[in-house]
Amino acid sequence: RLKLLNNAINAEKRFGGASIPTEKRVRQGKLLAALGCHDPVERNALMDGFVRAPILTKPKSMPLHQFKDYFGEKQGLAMVFMAHLTQWYGLLAIVGCAIQLHVWINNNIISPDVAGYAAAAIIWGVLVTENWKRTEKRF
Repeated sequence: RLKLLNNAINAEKRFGGASIPTEKRVRQGKLLAALGCHDPVERNALMDGFVRAPILTKPKSMPLHQFKDYFGEKQGLAMVFMAHLTQWYGLLAIVGCAIQLHVWINNNIISPDVAGYAAAAIIWGVLVTENWKRTEKRF
């Protein structure tokens, strides 16, 4: 909320802000202090870690602790959950693509492999949830 408030104060009027340059007013001595919204060094480090990361970077190997330190506990935990879920979905997608390829090759929609995949998806859901409980405690 403080970051939103700071953005609303500093943003130009054409963007819906108050157009009050707080940092300039602090330097002039007209304000005692102002909340700094973004640290350019930390922001650029996060940009490198998330946006400019190689395409095959595992979601859990991204700088999640830096993200949490920068945006706060709530957003950090949400990002860790997204990384956790993304990594687990990748496993399910690989198995699903293999089953789908097998169905196409054999031209058999009613394959026992499809039923096996459905059972595996149910087990996958339980494993994801239980593993998330452990991950959440560590973060």
